[in-house]
Amino acid sequence: MDAVRKRARITSRVLAATVGAYAVTAGTAALVAVAFALAARTSRSDALIVGSVFSYLWLVLLMLWCFADLLVTLSEVVDFEPFRYRLEKALKRSDGAKGG
Repeated sequence: MDAVRKRARITSRVLAATVGAYAVTAGTAALVAVAFALAARTSRSDALIVGSVFSYLWLVLLMLWCFADLLVTLSEVVDFEPFRYRLEKALKRSDGAKGG
């Protein structure tokens, strides 16, 4: 039952990030475009560009917020140990120190 609950948490986050973030972003783009067109008295196309740029930033922030803890949750469901050797081989450092 615990695995089903974890998978449901992952699914709900994916849905919140895709559907919810898209809806909020579309509304934000429209609201900012109308507000910018009225306040700055610019053309509708310029206001739409400003609203779209602002909403893309908002979309990225919402997606990051939705998936902030997803990798920890995903690691509880998926066993990543079979990939450890490949990752260590790909990230192998000559002296083992961190940094570049």
